[in-house]
Formats: sequence, C-alpha cells, structure tokens
Amino acid sequence: MPIADPGPTIKRPPHPMEDIMAWKKPRVTEVSLALEINSYACAEIG
Repeated sequence: MPIADPGPTIKRPPHPMEDIMAWKKPRVTEVSLALEINSYACAEIG
C-alpha cells in the first residue's frame, strides 16, 4: 500500500528566539575519582 503524498511543505520565516531556544547536545565528561569500594550493603529481597 503506497503512502499518501503529504503535499507541499510550507516554509515559515525563522522565529527570532529560535537560536536562543535551540537544543544543544550535552557534553559527557568522565571524571576519575580513584576510589575503592571496601564494603557492600546487604540487599534483602522479599
């Protein structure tokens, strides 16, 4: 079954706030803390 043609696209002028509100990809940074786990909590299921 063919997909219906959505028709012509309507181009709108850019909004002045569009650049300010644009989503920016977050930067992920790994920080080494050089910590050691010396005990574990007992997890009881039930």
